Amino acid sequence: MRQKGFVPILIIIIIALVAIIGSYYFGTKKGIIIPTPTETSSLVTTNAPTQKTPAVKPSTNWKVYLNISAKYSIKYPTDWEVINYGLMDAKPADETTKYVRLNYQPDISKSAVGFDIEETPTVNVSKNINFDEERNVGTELAKCGTTDDGITTFCWLKVANQTKYLVFTISNYKNIDDNKVVNEILSTFQFTQ
Repeated sequence: MRQKGFVPILIIIIIALVAIIGSYYFGTKKGIIIPTPTETSSLVTTNAPTQKTPAVKPSTNWKVYLNISAKYSIKYPTDWEVINYGLMDAKPADETTKYVRLNYQPDISKSAVGFDIEETPTVNVSKNINFDEERNVGTELAKCGTTDDGITTFCWLKVANQTKYLVFTISNYKNIDDNKVVNEILSTFQFTQ
């Protein structure tokens, strides 16, 4: 009797071993791998979408020029200078500033990079410029025109609630890096009221 009870237990043990060995054999040969709990947690994190760090704009740490008379601000690199001109003279100006030059001259032997912002009651349109272009100056859409020789672009904006315009005189530099800096400066322009 003892042998009859031993045989069914032996058969169950053999079936269990065959099942374990078979599942291991077929699982590894067919490429089916059941991950362990630690592997499962790493699978979840690798499938999660990656977050990109937003690019920092170069103008983030720049200086701010604030013009009180025409109520605007614009950022410029820390190694640039701002030159204020009064009306018809070259003395530094206060809140009645009429003419501003943002300028950078790293080497006296090289020409300066920069542009001018002029406050004027009217836009004097030169005969060789058609103001048929539009360009973003900060969040504003400016009317622009380029000289026939392609060297200079003039853009103008109406100052809200005032009888004056801002005229930007922008040189079109051959050096792409110079143009990028000037365009970045222009992108920071905004009216303050």
